[in-house]
Amino acid sequence: NQAIVFKINDSSKLFAQNQKGITIESLKSNDPLVLKLEDYLEKYNSPLAPFASEIIQQPQWQRALAISWVESNFCIHHVDYNCSGIGVAPGHPSWRKYENHLEWFKDMAQLMEKPIYKEKYTTFEKMRGVYVQPGSRAWVNGSKQKYAQLMALTAEAENEKINSPQITGGNH
Repeated sequence: NQAIVFKINDSSKLFAQNQKGITIESLKSNDPLVLKLEDYLEKYNSPLAPFASEIIQQPQWQRALAISWVESNFCIHHVDYNCSGIGVAPGHPSWRKYENHLEWFKDMAQLMEKPIYKEKYTTFEKMRGVYVQPGSRAWVNGSKQKYAQLMALTAEAENEKINSPQITGGNH
C-alpha cells in the first residue's frame, strides 16, 4: 500500500500517448536509465537502442551488453540476430538463431544467470577462454571498459532519480 514514485521528464509524451492518464509504457520511456541507455546505444548506431526499456529489465544486462560490444559492436555485426556467438558458430548444430535483437538479448542475459557464470566465471578475465575461445586480452579489456561505462551510466541514472523532484501517481 505504498505510493509508487516516478520522475516524468517530458509530460507532453505522456498525454500525447494516452489522453486518459499515465501509462506504464510512458513511465518506462521517461525513466532516466532508459533514456541514458538509449542515447548511449544510439551513439554506437546499435540496433539495440529501441529496446532500452526492455534491456534494463533483464538480469545482468550490463554484463550481457558489454559482451555484445566485443562480440558484435552492440549487434551491428551479427548472423541470425545472434550478437554474441551463442552456439559456437553459424552452421554448428548448437548455433542459436533469433527472430530479433531483443530475443537474442533476453537469451544472453539468461545465459549470464546460469550458475557457471554467476559462481565460477564471475569476471571477464575468468570468462576468457571459456565463453570466448581462445580468448584474448582485447576481449577482456573491451568487455571491462564497456561494463564500467554501463555501470557508471546506471549509477548516474539512479542518482538522477534520487535527487530529482518526483511526480507521484494519483491526483498530484
